[in-house]
Amino acid sequence: MNAAKGKTTEATAPSEQTQDPAKPESLGEGHISGNTTQDVELRFTPTGRAVAKVRVAYAQRVKNPATGQWQDGEPQFYDIDVWGKQGENCAEYMNRGDRIVAVGEWFKRHWTDREGKERTSISLTARDIGPSMLFRGAAVIRAQRTGPPMGGPPPADDVPLPDEPQGEPPF
Repeated sequence: MNAAKGKTTEATAPSEQTQDPAKPESLGEGHISGNTTQDVELRFTPTGRAVAKVRVAYAQRVKNPATGQWQDGEPQFYDIDVWGKQGENCAEYMNRGDRIVAVGEWFKRHWTDREGKERTSISLTARDIGPSMLFRGAAVIRAQRTGPPMGGPPPADDVPLPDEPQGEPPF
């Protein structure tokens, strides 16, 4: 991880939060694609679990009826929370301005700011996140696993693939 890229602070995992009236309201599953507006901020819970905050801007393309030209609509800004090793990978490999795609669960949170004003935010807790291939390519760097593999042992690199069925398209 590149420590110079972001701040490191303490966070609270959803399973470590206490039940209170400010509990986030689930809005269901969804996705977002957009551009990161700052470098990823990596924090850790008191138990040592990593969580990254990825700030994303999204602007819907709209057609101007007067000119017939496409233009960017009003930008909307969202936070994406990314937990565990995936969050650490975001902090290491994502930069401000990168176009990303994320899938997960949307949450609405209500709070009172320092001036006493009621505020609301909508954020995504990512199940999966990565670079968008819309405008550029990306290289995959395999992360080193430190614990037991999930779902069984990884496939050996030297295992031959079965022959393709004859007469069938590959997809």
